[in-house]
Amino acid sequence: MFKYVLSDIDTDSKLSFCLAEVVTAIHKQKLGKAHGADGIHSEAYIHGGIRLATHMCTVFNLFLVRSYLPDNFMDSVIVPLVKCKGGDLTDVNNYRAITLSNFISKIFESVVGSCK
Repeated sequence: MFKYVLSDIDTDSKLSFCLAEVVTAIHKQKLGKAHGADGIHSEAYIHGGIRLATHMCTVFNLFLVRSYLPDNFMDSVIVPLVKCKGGDLTDVNNYRAITLSNFISKIFESVVGSCK
């Protein structure tokens, strides 16, 4: 398994993500889903290839090293969905909200979630 090494960066962190974890997280994403606030669809990441995955692995490891996530990385869109189309559409209780996150943040969450 290829381990992405951050030898050029001064860090005390022992935790780092390997390229295989990022590739696995990317391939877990589903095709045809609605895009997040950044407007980039899942297909861009899924078909982006190993070069994109390598850059994402580098960025994810830098997030760990610097303990920093950019604000726009965490942007999302909240969309109201009607629970019952035959019900009262003016009733606020007839709606539920879903949040559309950026796919890169979903991939990052998947990689972090795979660390145990």
